[in-house]
Amino acid sequence: MQHRTTRRRRVAAGAAAVGLLATTAWFARAETWPCGRLDRGDACVGSTRLDVAALGLDPGTARADFRSFDLGPGARTALVGLTGRSGERHRTVLALFDTRTGDPIRILRDLAGGSLTDTPDAQSAVDGAALSPDGTRAVSWAWGTGTNGVAENDLRVQDTADARVVKVLSQGTPRGERPCSATVGLSPDNTEVQCAGTVTELGSGATRSLWDGDRPLTPRYAGFAGGFFAIAADGTRVEGGQLVRPGEQPAALLPRVTITDEGVGAWAFSPDSRRLLDAHAAYPENRGTRRFTPAPLRTLGVIGVWDVRTAALDRTLTLNERFDQVAWARDSGHFAIVTRDLDLRVFAV
Repeated sequence: MQHRTTRRRRVAAGAAAVGLLATTAWFARAETWPCGRLDRGDACVGSTRLDVAALGLDPGTARADFRSFDLGPGARTALVGLTGRSGERHRTVLALFDTRTGDPIRILRDLAGGSLTDTPDAQSAVDGAALSPDGTRAVSWAWGTGTNGVAENDLRVQDTADARVVKVLSQGTPRGERPCSATVGLSPDNTEVQCAGTVTELGSGATRSLWDGDRPLTPRYAGFAGGFFAIAADGTRVEGGQLVRPGEQPAALLPRVTITDEGVGAWAFSPDSRRLLDAHAAYPENRGTRRFTPAPLRTLGVIGVWDVRTAALDRTLTLNERFDQVAWARDSGHFAIVTRDLDLRVFAV
């Protein structure tokens, strides 16, 4: 009897040891991904969660709006457009955040949406937002109902220090129209604003087109980021994996960095047009082999960093997180992602 008891104890101790090792390995692997606590790489320089509850938004329902994410110079601040539940209604907020702490610094736009029975993105949204190169101004296209009860659907420029409205453009645009195509930006001297393919001089209201037929014109203050097509501020573009520099032929072929079961994919040029992100994230639901892969081992995102001048792949980041948004800092020294859980990860180039 004593022998059997001793054997049971040894088996139990062995099982406990194996369980402890498995648990340790599980958490160790989870923390060795980029931005994890055991990450020894030099790419991730900041990791925090956006405190949307401080804005009055429900963290469980709040999501970053399409192409409404930008980083200030030095990646010290982040501009994010968010829509989610607030009390008994939907609400959209454009806010400036501290990238070190995730704390909101200032609300720039605050728009009411519909009731909780309405579709959130049919009530209010930020459809493009960007910081100026020096971080002192923000430009955004947003629509909904302002805190004063007046309907808004416009492009506006604001002072990031106090949210003061510097200029409002495109007033009277029909509600819900999105003419900027998620492409907005400000000139280095903050005197001109770009909305899609048009640049407007803020003082005079004069406009100019950024296209001569199919030929892109410069200077441009905002690049377009898309899944199959993107264009840089200097007119360089990538389409179907082909990199076309202004005045150069033939086009360079960039083999895309890929991920299985891709749900989100986008090219994004840095503001200085020297680098290009090739970003991909998996679908929200685990499919195929991902359903049977332990959570810490799942590859849920990948980002390739290309050198535009040499058409060479500088770096590939493999992530254990899905993300919705990716953006460059205004000085092109950093880029960041916002995950589905509203975690902000900042990476150095």
